[in-house]
Amino acid sequence: MKLKRYKRFYYNGQIEHEAYYLNGKQHNPDGPAIKNWYDNGQLEYEAYWLNGERHNPDGPAIKNWYDNGQIEYETYYLNGERHNPEGPAYKSWYYNGQIKYEEYYLNGKQHNPDGPAYKYWHKNGQIVREAYYLNGELHNPNGPAVKHCDNNGQIVRELYYLNGEPLTKKEFNKLKN
Repeated sequence: MKLKRYKRFYYNGQIEHEAYYLNGKQHNPDGPAIKNWYDNGQLEYEAYWLNGERHNPDGPAIKNWYDNGQIEYETYYLNGERHNPEGPAYKSWYYNGQIKYEEYYLNGKQHNPDGPAYKYWHKNGQIVREAYYLNGELHNPNGPAVKHCDNNGQIVRELYYLNGEPLTKKEFNKLKN
């Protein structure tokens, strides 16, 4: 069957949306299967799909930009699962370019043997949450598997897990987030 391309335009003539389909599934072996633009022509979103699954072996499968051109988030997928053996499979940024989230995935499961698989930063740059995962389960034999901090970076809660099993919890004061 033939690859079908759909386009939609803004009233000003600027392209708004472009998508490729094969057999009713999002698909483009030669580039993004979906692209969206802001009405000023700035690229807003692009996604790589193959046979109806998010997939890009050469980089992020999904990227989204703010209207100022700053990257908002990117996600790596392989065969429909979040996956990046080289680094975070999901990253997002605040409007000003400051890092917001990082999440590590391998074969669709949160996983990072070398550190936290999940990190979240406050707008002020302080880490407010991090979590250690191995093969999709909370796990850290060397300390807390989950740390919650206030907006100033002070630890307020620690959760200890091994192989997905909760061990203990430490509260230091009330969460301020």
